[in-house]
Amino acid sequence: LLRRQEAEPGQILLLAFGRQAAGEMNDRIKERLGDVGIQAKTFHALALQIIQQGSRKAPAISRLETDAKARKELLITHWRQQCAEKKAQAKGWRQWLTEELEWEVPEGDFWQDKRLADRLASRLERWLGLMRMHGGSQAEMIEQADEESRDLFSKRIRLMAPLLKAWKSA
Repeated sequence: LLRRQEAEPGQILLLAFGRQAAGEMNDRIKERLGDVGIQAKTFHALALQIIQQGSRKAPAISRLETDAKARKELLITHWRQQCAEKKAQAKGWRQWLTEELEWEVPEGDFWQDKRLADRLASRLERWLGLMRMHGGSQAEMIEQADEESRDLFSKRIRLMAPLLKAWKSA
């Protein structure tokens, strides 16, 4: 459209489902067209832009919403802290990682293993995102789980609860 001069950059809207996909789209545009002033956005970024344009006061958005590195750092730091300080947490996480996810977990202070932490970070983000989207209390989430998986689900929620609390207070 731009090459044929059928549209201006401000008339083109590129939406992606996630930040990574938006980044890839932006890289392709720059590679093919140079810096033409088109920016792919996620649906959330578009919604924020619309709110900011239609309102005098911009909503307060946590840095964690937009900074993947800060998000990962917060989650892994608090996960490690929970495992180091509470034997029940460490035992629960070891069980979850080995039995359910079938990961090989090092003996001893497994939470200090960088490869394991890097691998776990994206899962923690996803699980935390699901808990935040649900919005209700932990008891409500547990109550809504299938009866046959409720006990296990309850254990997983208890393991994630300190991370959710850390997120909310960050």
